[in-house]
Amino acid sequence: MSLTKEERIAKLEEEMNALKAKNFTTTSTAYGGGGSDLEAFSMKHNHIQKSPDLMPCPRRPPGKK
Repeated sequence: MSLTKEERIAKLEEEMNALKAKNFTTTSTAYGGGGSDLEAFSMKHNHIQKSPDLMPCPRRPPGKK
C-alpha cells in the first residue's frame, strides 16, 4: 500500500528526529569568531599591509606658482 505525500513527510520527520542530529553545523567551529585563523597555513607575508609611516601619493598635480 502506497503512502500519501503527507504520510511520507511525517515518516521522514520521525526518522530525522530519531537521529537527534544537529540542525546547523559549520565546517569549522572557529568560523565567525573565536579569534583564530581559519587557514591551515597562514600566508601573511604575501599580503600587502599598510604602513602608518608612509604617506599616500598626492593625486593632484602641483599648483602653478
